[in-house]
Amino acid sequence: MITSRQLFDLQQLDWDIASRVEALEDARLRLNDVSAIEAVRRRQALLGSQLAEARSERRKREAAVSGLERRLENLDRRIYGGFVTNPRELEASEDERAFLQQQRSEEEDGLLEALVLSEELEEGLSAAGERLVALESAQAAERPGLLELEQRLLDQIARLRQAREEAAPLLPPATLSTYESLLKSKNGHAVARVERSVCQGCRMTLPTMEVQRARLSSGVALCSNCGRMIYVV
Repeated sequence: MITSRQLFDLQQLDWDIASRVEALEDARLRLNDVSAIEAVRRRQALLGSQLAEARSERRKREAAVSGLERRLENLDRRIYGGFVTNPRELEASEDERAFLQQQRSEEEDGLLEALVLSEELEEGLSAAGERLVALESAQAAERPGLLELEQRLLDQIARLRQAREEAAPLLPPATLSTYESLLKSKNGHAVARVERSVCQGCRMTLPTMEVQRARLSSGVALCSNCGRMIYVV
C-alpha cells in the first residue's frame, strides 16, 4: 500500500537535494566570482592611462613655461641692457614682453591643473591598489572554506540522491509520475501536510469528510482546493 507519508518523505528528499544544489551553485559562484577584482583592475587601468596623459601634459606645460621664461630673460636683457634704443623697437619689445608674460601665465595655470590632476590620479591609483590587495586577500582567505563546503555539499547530494533512487521505485509509476508533474506545476510543493483540517499548501480549511477520507484512504488523496497530494497529520 502506498501511503501519503511515503510521498511526503520523497518530497522532503527532493527539497533537501534542491536546497543543497542551490547552496552548491552559490558556493561555486563565490569561488569563481572575480567581478569585484576585475572591476578594480579595470579602474586601475583607466586611472593609469589618465595619469600617463596628465603627466605628459605636465611635462609639456613645464617645457612651455621654461621656454617662455628663457625668451623673457633674453628679451629683458635686450630691453634693459641698452640694446634697444629706437622708441618704436622698444615699444614693440614691450608689447612682445607683455604677450610672453600672458602666455607664461596661461601655461602656468595649465601646469597647476595638470599637477593637481596628477596628484588626484596618483591617490586614486594608490587606493585602487590597496583595494585590490584587500579583495585578493579576502578571496584567498575564503577559498579553503568554500572548497570544503563544496565537497561537503557534493557528498550530501550524492547520499540524498542515492536515498531517492532507493525510495522512488517503491511507488507505482503512475503515482510517481503524478507526483513529479505536481512538483513542477506547484513550484516544488507537490505534497501538502494537512494540520487541523488546514491544507498547508493552499492554507484553506478542508471539509471534515474530505480529511477523513484522506486519512483512511489506502491510495493518494488530493486537496480539493489546490490539487496537491495531501498528507494528513
